[in-house]
Amino acid sequence: MNFGENEEKYCLPLLKILRDEGINSEIYPDSAKMNKQMTYANNKNIPFVVLVGESEMQNGLLTVKNMVSGEQVKMKFEELLQKLK
Repeated sequence: MNFGENEEKYCLPLLKILRDEGINSEIYPDSAKMNKQMTYANNKNIPFVVLVGESEMQNGLLTVKNMVSGEQVKMKFEELLQKLK
């Protein structure tokens, strides 16, 4: 998800790590409404969406949403990386 310029800057290094590890990943190109971004993810059959807002940046946690079950959990980036490998 892309919530704005600060969040995008925070996420870009994490995105690079995911890609370097061979994990297909992308960031929405602009800070469109959340519904539009979720619809985009659904249309592309993206299994997990990562939400990073102010609280996530402050706490060092990511909110990861399973797009099939709808379940959302908070985890550290390292945990996400292990889960996706």
